[in-house]
Amino acid sequence: MSENSIREPAAARWIVLASIASAVAGLAVAFGWRYGVTRTWIDADSPPPVASGDTGYFRVYDWVQYVSGPPWWPVTWVAPIAALVIGTVVSVAVEWFRLRRKTGRLTLVVAPLVAGSIVGAGAAWWARSQPPEIRIRMVTDPSFDDLGPTGAARLDIYGGPPLFDTVQAGLLLPVMGAVIGAAVFGVGLTVSTLRTRRLT
Repeated sequence: MSENSIREPAAARWIVLASIASAVAGLAVAFGWRYGVTRTWIDADSPPPVASGDTGYFRVYDWVQYVSGPPWWPVTWVAPIAALVIGTVVSVAVEWFRLRRKTGRLTLVVAPLVAGSIVGAGAAWWARSQPPEIRIRMVTDPSFDDLGPTGAARLDIYGGPPLFDTVQAGLLLPVMGAVIGAAVFGVGLTVSTLRTRRLT
């Protein structure tokens, strides 16, 4: 049995692990896009009728109610698939390089790092050019005071998904993708190493 025939199944296993870690990195980017990127508010109600000589209208409201958005599906399947493709291509190239230079398996962490960074940067660019939209309704409530409809202190939007807008998307999404991808690969590498040691 040749040395290459022994290495091929192991090489495929590491490529699969790096690809899975890359896909998870893409999914993390999708979550970051939904929960960590500044949103644009869109009025869900049609504007009131305006006479031909009028130039606009005023909307007076007491609190803002969440209606829908931002949409889940475009980013949720595009980001993981794009990261999976990028991670697979990079992991194949790294594995080819690794087998010829006889480097360690840890070099394959480059694949999820690159995939998470690229997909995160793409999602950040998309968030900058087309910010995620959240549809809201402006509610007028005569009984409204400093507390909102739930009895809690007044918030921006009642009922909407949480927003953890702590840093710019251009930094948040690539870093999140790279860190999560590397962490998933590291966990897989650790588990595989421990199993190998138990079997030997």
